[in-house]
Amino acid sequence: MDLQQIQEQFSKDSKIDETNISFEETRSPALLNKYLKLHNNYKLMLSKAESDMKILKREKWMFYTGKSERPFELKILKNDVSTFIDADEEMIKLSSKIDYLKQVVGYLEHIIKNLHNRGFQLRNITTWIKYTEGAI
Repeated sequence: MDLQQIQEQFSKDSKIDETNISFEETRSPALLNKYLKLHNNYKLMLSKAESDMKILKREKWMFYTGKSERPFELKILKNDVSTFIDADEEMIKLSSKIDYLKQVVGYLEHIIKNLHNRGFQLRNITTWIKYTEGAI
């Protein structure tokens, strides 16, 4: 499930049926569980990608400094090594993946926070319905 699918799914899941508040209250833990699982999966993927980045960075450093089995053909200054590493296609691709995963994890954290507040929202809806019907 990618970020767009998560956004579309939460748009559907976050709707509250005001005519069936008791169902919505029982649905809240299941929704929280669903998004906690997604959060955990993406958090683990992010951690793996960050570890992969460290390994790749070391490999690229060895390549560009001439210390690998197949060193870089040009001799570059130590000050320029970081520039070459930052501009490397593999590094850019992995960095983009990490940024994407951070975005998904952040979005899921906001969803989870929203779901934690769902009980308050449902209580406020119940209070409002009672007020408009004259029960309060």
